[in-house]
Amino acid sequence: MSKGFALFNEGLYLYQEEKYDLAFEKFKQAEKLGYKSCDMYLCMSYVCDINEQRNVDLVLKYLDKAIKCDSDYGYAYFLKGATYSEYCDKYDLAIEYLLKAKKHDYECASLYYYLAKCYDNLDETMKALAAASTCISKYPDSYSGYMAKGNIYYYQNRYKEALPYLLKSEELGEVETSILFKISYSYSTLKDYKKALEYANKMIFLDKKNPVAYYRKGFVYYNQKDIEPALKNFLEAEKLGLDQNDWGGMYSRMSWIYQSKNDNEKALYYSNKALSYDIKDSFDYYRMGCLQMYGLENNTEALKYFKLALKHAEDDEAGQIDVYIDLSVLYMKLRKYTLALKTVNEGLEFPSKFNNEFLYRQKIAVLYKMNRFKECQKIVDYLLEIEANDLWALQACGMLKFGEKDYDTAIECFIKSEKELKEINPWAYAYWSFALLNKGKYDESLEKFSLYSEYEDQKYLEYKDKILIKSHINKLEKYFPNNPDLEKIKEKFAKIINV
Repeated sequence: MSKGFALFNEGLYLYQEEKYDLAFEKFKQAEKLGYKSCDMYLCMSYVCDINEQRNVDLVLKYLDKAIKCDSDYGYAYFLKGATYSEYCDKYDLAIEYLLKAKKHDYECASLYYYLAKCYDNLDETMKALAAASTCISKYPDSYSGYMAKGNIYYYQNRYKEALPYLLKSEELGEVETSILFKISYSYSTLKDYKKALEYANKMIFLDKKNPVAYYRKGFVYYNQKDIEPALKNFLEAEKLGLDQNDWGGMYSRMSWIYQSKNDNEKALYYSNKALSYDIKDSFDYYRMGCLQMYGLENNTEALKYFKLALKHAEDDEAGQIDVYIDLSVLYMKLRKYTLALKTVNEGLEFPSKFNNEFLYRQKIAVLYKMNRFKECQKIVDYLLEIEANDLWALQACGMLKFGEKDYDTAIECFIKSEKELKEINPWAYAYWSFALLNKGKYDESLEKFSLYSEYEDQKYLEYKDKILIKSHINKLEKYFPNNPDLEKIKEKFAKIINV
């Protein structure tokens, strides 16, 4: 035994000199000679813990031996609870040993941090918050309690409540990328992009080779629709080896950026890259569907990917809304209006908090194509009741009022919505021109039709639309023979006029 004790002391000296592998060998020799002690086994568990090839089973084995040597030593229970929490995700067992540590008079800020984390992972939010609050009360100068409470709120998407605690944990010394990421993300959700960018830059300052820092910075710009700096940072994250299995969504956003730049080749490359990972979400399929429909005009492929997006979006109600809208648009392009209406109605079954106004807009568009104008008007009135300055609803109202031959109201609606009419619905400019002509306002009618001719993408026009355009040009020609502006309009619509 005395020789074993001597070997333990040699090992302890080496351990204190941080020569852990040599120390571990001495401890093993001491144990072989029959020496046992709580301190030695705690040292052995630590060496197994910090080893590059961490062997959690060995860590737990030596902690069990330590507890067997001294069943009243609370620190050993704490280490076992922390190990179960940190490396095994066995939160029930972790709590059991952490509480045993308390029972044996061992407490520290980390103990309450782990208790809060474990309760939170078991969806026992009140107990988790209580543990975090106790930590803050007992150890106000430690970041652990603030970080625990901030994390609880953060993972519940309660970012406004999370932010003060995350900031306090940073103030108290927890300056590492995961906290800075959460702070930046929380600011983004609150639309404080200046602060979000500040904390993304802090991540980069901390580690210029960290792809997650550029990923976060790219999203700050992306959420502001500032696509060039967003793309620059996304490309840097890609260069540094960002793994979508850990950090999703970036490659699909890069696909969207390239599509918006009319580079469908790169858009397809990044959409395929997003879908090549083991972990992919509904948005990755949705993005490919949008690229196929709007960019590559492959409706068959678009339909396939939209259906896959819905299949993978079971737990993402907000995400499904966008899919229902664009799937309905696709059915409209295919002239399958009954399916388009059925799809948008399925989307409207979700709770109203998920941007239902966009679904209602799509429903109006479908019903309009089906000539169900009274139903359209009811929805338009509902949207304008919610928001009197809803520009989309105003232009839709203008279109409907024109159909009722209420030209004055139609013109009034178009005037109110003109600010975004080009983006919302260029076809409304044509109806505005029709209404003005019916009111005898010929110059204004020509002006609005000239704008329409600039904005319209003729490949989306249906046969009946082309008939209306040809008829309207003939009417304008009676009032403006040889007019240079009208001649330009005729040039733009030459294929329609000459049919």
